[in-house]
Amino acid sequence: MNIEQYIKEYHDGRSDWFIEEVSTVANQSRVLKVMNLKDYLSGQHAITQRPNEYYNGKEFVPRRIVLQYAKTLLNFQTAYLMQNPVTLTGNETVVKEYQRVNKKGKYDRFNMSVLDKVNKYGMVAEYVYLDKGVIKSKLIDSSESYPIYDNENNLIAFIEAYVTDGISYYVVYTDDVVYKYDNLGGDLRLVAQYSNLSGLPIIYHNQNELSDVEGRSDLEDYISILDSMEDLLSKYTDGFYKFMNPIPVAIGQQLKGDGLPVQVKWTPLS
Repeated sequence: MNIEQYIKEYHDGRSDWFIEEVSTVANQSRVLKVMNLKDYLSGQHAITQRPNEYYNGKEFVPRRIVLQYAKTLLNFQTAYLMQNPVTLTGNETVVKEYQRVNKKGKYDRFNMSVLDKVNKYGMVAEYVYLDKGVIKSKLIDSSESYPIYDNENNLIAFIEAYVTDGISYYVVYTDDVVYKYDNLGGDLRLVAQYSNLSGLPIIYHNQNELSDVEGRSDLEDYISILDSMEDLLSKYTDGFYKFMNPIPVAIGQQLKGDGLPVQVKWTPLS
C-alpha cells in the first residue's frame, strides 16, 4: 500500500487528510504520553499534587519532596552508551569522505541527542537534508511526530505537526515530495513544496513488547519507584514535625532565689 491508497481508503481522498490523521485517538494518546513524560522530567511529579491537611485545627502544608533521580539516570545511561566514538574501517577514501560528512554535519553531537530522546520518550525521528551542499540532519520531536504505517508495518509517510503562537503547522513527508502547510489567517494553505532527496524520515525506537513500530520509554520503569520514594520521604518528614517535636518541661520543686539550678527535661509532644 502506498500513501495515495492509504488516503483514499482511510480518509476518503480528502486534501486535508493529514489533519484528521494527526487527530486520531491512537496518535493523540501517544503524544499525550510523551507530554506527560516531559512534564515529569521538568519536575511535575505526583507528590506536587499532594493537598494541604488540617492538624490540631490548623491548616498544615505538607512536605512535597521531589527527587530528580530519573533525569540523572537517563543522562548517565546516554553518556555511558556514547562514551566511545565509532571506529570506521574499510576503504580509506570512503572512510575519509564519511568522516568529512560526519564532521561538517556535527553528527557526533546529533547522535547523542538521538539516543537521549529515545531513552526518555521511546522514539524520535531524523530527517536528512542538503543545506548548501552540506549533508545535515533534523531531529523531529516525539510529540510532533506522526509516522504512518501500512498493514505490514512499512513506513509509507510521515507528518510533523506543531502549534506556535496559535498557528498550526504541518509538514507532510512522502517518498518524493515534502509539503508544508499552515493555517495562518484562519484557512489551511499550502506554503511550500520541495523535492524529497533523502526519502522518508528515519524512525528510531527502542524495544516494546506491545508494538513493533513504537518504542517504550525507559523513564516509565523509574516513575513508580521514585513516586514511592518521594511519598515515603515526604510523609516521614511530616510525621517528624507533627508527632516528634519536643517541648521543654521543668520538673522538681519550685525554688526561690537566683543562681539555683533547675532540671529541664525534653518530652516529645504527643
